[in-house]
Amino acid sequence: MTLRRPNLLVLLAVSLVVGLATGAILGFGDASGMPVSVQTAILGISLILAVGYCSWAFARLDEAAREAHKSAWWWGASGGMVVAALFIPALLQGSDLGLGRIMGDQPGDLVIGGAFAVLLLQVAGYFVAWTAWWLRRR
Repeated sequence: MTLRRPNLLVLLAVSLVVGLATGAILGFGDASGMPVSVQTAILGISLILAVGYCSWAFARLDEAAREAHKSAWWWGASGGMVVAALFIPALLQGSDLGLGRIMGDQPGDLVIGGAFAVLLLQVAGYFVAWTAWWLRRR
């Protein structure tokens, strides 16, 4: 079964709504008294949907687009991890840019903040490497 473009847009809209709802639930779940097990279940379902969608979309790409994504993830995410390894220890210190000020001073907060920072840097590196891959081949 192949999806036509309008169905793809509906799928993307549903993914956006699921992602926003998951973010809102996880962001405000503690304040609302929602049990952690329910928050974890919602996050797990959202991640399963995201992996399924990404697998579906990747399988439909041509070879050049697949290579662009693989190369960008390898080089970009690796570069993002290097940047994280260099700068996160400095950010954890008591500077004005410290993650402790943003995420909280508890050890668990710092672990989550560091993991989130690594993920953001990996994704940023991915986009830089993906753009560079396509610009070199034009």
